[in-house]
Amino acid sequence: MFIIWGFGHNRTKDNGIEAETTYCVRCHNNVNRGMYKVTSWFTFFFIPVIPYRTVYLLVCPICGQAEQLEKDVFLEKADQGIPKDPYAGKTETQISYLKQMEELRQAREKA
Repeated sequence: MFIIWGFGHNRTKDNGIEAETTYCVRCHNNVNRGMYKVTSWFTFFFIPVIPYRTVYLLVCPICGQAEQLEKDVFLEKADQGIPKDPYAGKTETQISYLKQMEELRQAREKA
């Protein structure tokens, strides 16, 4: 009987917030860096079971250079951050659906 287990499965969560405009030392641009939470998992039969490490990052959207932050600093920056476009990364079909649902919600509130 074989038991398949492993380490290093990562899940990245974009919290939808951009930090203040900063200078990127790698690509030399003034950018709003994205805020990401990366969690590493212990896997059992390729299913993530137990998280064993969490890293909080500020990532340059142009070159991908990342700066690691402590959790409390990350949360503080998230509270002060700039919300991203809610439709970023979505297809035209998804954007159309989300807009229709928003219109429906607004129509129900007026009624």
